[in-house]
Amino acid sequence: MFFVAQQLSGILFDAVGAEGTNVMINEGFVAGQKHAHAMVHVIPRKKDDGLSFEWPQKQIPEESMNKIFELLKVPEGKVDVRKEAEAVKEEKREIKAEDFRIRQLRRIP
Repeated sequence: MFFVAQQLSGILFDAVGAEGTNVMINEGFVAGQKHAHAMVHVIPRKKDDGLSFEWPQKQIPEESMNKIFELLKVPEGKVDVRKEAEAVKEEKREIKAEDFRIRQLRRIP
């Protein structure tokens, strides 16, 4: 889904003159999910468009951070997303050099 979202993001630069994009997923009703299935939103952006996805930062005590870190560790025998991500990167390297990512890099000021 993110591969397609990245392609659409590049297309939006040309199609609607976007200067940037936000790619997001809302998971759960309180997070803004409106439909009971996965959706990836690709939102074209322009300078001073009035949209803001920023929120004030909160400080979390180090003890709480350590607890969260322990809860998020991959248990033995489970899929390690880092290894999976490396496999995906390896697959993407096989894509021809002159693809949408190269065009996107050329847009970076």
